[in-house]
Amino acid sequence: MKKFTLTVSILTLFLLPTIAMAEKKIFVSIAPIHSLVQSVLGKSGTATLIIKATASPHGYQLKPSQMIGLQSAHIIFTISPAFETTISKAVRALKLEERTLSLIGAKGVELLANRKGGAWENDHDHDHVHEADEAEETNVVVPENTDPHIWLDPHNAIAMIREIAARLSLIYPDEKSIFESNAERLISDVESLNADVVQGLAKASEKPYIVFHDAFQYFEAHYGLNVVGGIAIDPNKKPSISRMNSIRAQIQKTGAVCAFREPQFSGKLVEVALRGSSARQGILDPIGQDIPLGPNLYRLLLTQMATQINSCLINDKKS
Repeated sequence: MKKFTLTVSILTLFLLPTIAMAEKKIFVSIAPIHSLVQSVLGKSGTATLIIKATASPHGYQLKPSQMIGLQSAHIIFTISPAFETTISKAVRALKLEERTLSLIGAKGVELLANRKGGAWENDHDHDHVHEADEAEETNVVVPENTDPHIWLDPHNAIAMIREIAARLSLIYPDEKSIFESNAERLISDVESLNADVVQGLAKASEKPYIVFHDAFQYFEAHYGLNVVGGIAIDPNKKPSISRMNSIRAQIQKTGAVCAFREPQFSGKLVEVALRGSSARQGILDPIGQDIPLGPNLYRLLLTQMATQINSCLINDKKS
């Protein structure tokens, strides 16, 4: 009997971490934020990614199985209601507002407005009323017309890491020290990453280029890059002929070296924009489509973006 009791006790000891891990119901909207959350969690649990990196958050449709899964969530980490709109609708339908954290409102996150005018001019006055309403319904106070791609600024990533650790500590207080220790280690890694990217992009900072849509403003502003326009305002809508003509003129006027497409979208519009110019086509991925999901994705994403920019801009035959 004693031997049996001892065996059960040993088995229980080994099973406890597995049980604790299984009890965590953590959902994250996009891959870069999932990477930060998973890094803070460490070995204490596994976060579930909602939108795969091969898909765009713009217009993504949740599967019925995902809707069912969200009902068990302890916490859902998102960027903002106006960015992952289908997740926001699901949160409201399932009444999960109190279990959802929009990181765009994290303390220390510096926000930028969507660019307008000139090379960023829309074909019509872009309507943000619906987005503002969604933000109000989920108690996220965000200025109207805010650019949601906040994760591409490493300083914002650090602010989000602290917010993630704080929220996980409230939900799982027994593991607060683990989350805090992992967060501090991750912040140190992001600071080191930032220094490497600054150095890596030094030669590319003055080279003009065009992007498919305005998803990279935080990265460009942080690292002082010379983007001179974007092809599409809404990546899910085809630009007008006049818009495409304006972009072609902008490429010629600025001497843009490259036009970057995103792997989550077709490259046809970029090809059309480049007709008649000597600019080249490059790839710039803000999500990390080809990077393995996990704690290393964020570091690899920013490193990859720097490499993608350099590969097209630095190898400029015109310079």
